Amino acid sequence: MAILNKDKTLDFKKLHLLGLSKQMLNAAENEDWDEFSRLNVQFDRSRQQLFEQSPDALKEILPSLLDDNQRYLSAIKVSMSSLSKQRLKDLSNLKKLKAYIKET
Repeated sequence: MAILNKDKTLDFKKLHLLGLSKQMLNAAENEDWDEFSRLNVQFDRSRQQLFEQSPDALKEILPSLLDDNQRYLSAIKVSMSSLSKQRLKDLSNLKKLKAYIKET
């Protein structure tokens, strides 16, 4: 009976970790970086606990976790690129504004 309960606990922890990973992916795709950061702290804690309890249980869900990881890294890269472009545009506008102010 104790082994059965341990298996259920591991299953719950795996599902919880997978759920956090999907929530992080959703937050990244929605560019909700505060939520992403909050979830990432929970994810890291849960991942470490699962690894300490059963490295094999973590191995079972690793492919899915890695897939999610690649997907939210892609979302982060897109967001960073967009921010970089916006920053360059803002700098250009600032230069134009300074030039205008100098002329007046």
